[in-house]
Amino acid sequence: MKHIKFQILLSLIGLPAFIFAAFLSLHCSNNGQSRQGDTDTDTDTDMDIDIDIDIDTDTDTDTDIDIDTDTDTDTDTQEPSCASLGGYCALHKGECRSGYIVSKDDYDCPKTCCLPEGGDTDIDTDTDMDTDMDIDVDTDTDTDTDTGTDTGTDTGSDTGSDTGTSASCDGITCSGHGKCTLDPFLQTPRCICDDGYHAQGLNCLSDADSCAGIDCSGHGTCKVNQSNHSAYCDCEQGYVAVGLDCIEQDKVCQGVDCSGHGTCWAWGGKPVCGCDEGYTPSRKDGLDCVPTSQVCKGGKIDYDVDGDGVNETYFEPSDDECFMYELVNYTRATSDDEGHPECHTPLAWDVLWAAHGRNHSKKMSEAGHLFHEDFPYGQNCARGCDPKCEMNLYMSGSNEPHCPELSHHCNIMRCSFSHLGVGYYNPGYWNTQNFY
Repeated sequence: MKHIKFQILLSLIGLPAFIFAAFLSLHCSNNGQSRQGDTDTDTDTDMDIDIDIDIDTDTDTDTDIDIDTDTDTDTDTQEPSCASLGGYCALHKGECRSGYIVSKDDYDCPKTCCLPEGGDTDIDTDTDMDTDMDIDVDTDTDTDTDTGTDTGTDTGSDTGSDTGTSASCDGITCSGHGKCTLDPFLQTPRCICDDGYHAQGLNCLSDADSCAGIDCSGHGTCKVNQSNHSAYCDCEQGYVAVGLDCIEQDKVCQGVDCSGHGTCWAWGGKPVCGCDEGYTPSRKDGLDCVPTSQVCKGGKIDYDVDGDGVNETYFEPSDDECFMYELVNYTRATSDDEGHPECHTPLAWDVLWAAHGRNHSKKMSEAGHLFHEDFPYGQNCARGCDPKCEMNLYMSGSNEPHCPELSHHCNIMRCSFSHLGVGYYNPGYWNTQNFY
């Protein structure tokens, strides 16, 4: 059986590659499994200190002191990132969308980290400490005093830092369905709720309460968005969610024929076309389907695509590059956001960032590994898998959460992005998606 190695890598919001690489822990495997970013930083320190000091002094006292102290320090600290705390990096300084607050710390964000109201920003620190220290002091004096002291000190402490055991939590019960802790940054009390409950102020309310009285017009089931605990409707087939109602999809898509080369989908009461293979929308609202070659086409550039020191003046996209662009727009049109802040309208083609993407893919091929550099605001990188295989793993692979979490999935569905350039380099299906 032939095994195909596939790896994917993501980046976001204009972070330079050397900074982003500092907090991504990458994992890769065979047989089409993904390579995913991990924004936790683990630091393990093992320190043995052995100190021997011999001091001989002739004075008025004869003293012998032996002190033995052993110290070993093993510290495992998880440094947070904005995404690991449930937040997202805002494009504008100090501006967060509804349901999020500006964090006091920007973390890994170049401008502002926006954290969910009532979200979990716990930081866990585990410290194991053992101290080893040997000190021998010998002093001889006239009084002929001999003091023999042998002190063996072995200090072993296992400290789990839980910021919530403070007097500030006195009297706060979190409705009996959670635990009061102190926000590690704001130092204010908050509730960490049990599964099936969510925080509202200093109370833990049942997720079922969010759906109280919501019947989705009798054509769906009310569910709770686990990222912000808001209610949304999961509608029956043939119905689409408009707010907290389920209406007939035909009514939303009435009169939208997708140029005869696609199917109308309705999200949030708005139609968009999922185009047939070989077609993609040409309009910003996504209500038409034209041959992909009419949108994904070459153009003038002034950029050294192949890295030979001479700038090319024209870039012509390959079939793989245009097919991946087509798949991204089809995925945006047809992927269920499940109540998360994701958008379905198509992305416009950008020929210059496609050229940059091909250059970056060539560099990764030459280096033999994935890395990030030279991108506008977001970047997905992969190798070893054709476009359809790659999109499947981006959207449904492990560790590919919905927005606003940092993921390949969210880069594809992100509402703040409007343009895309795709660059491939073969053999090996080295490819780069550049978003802005």
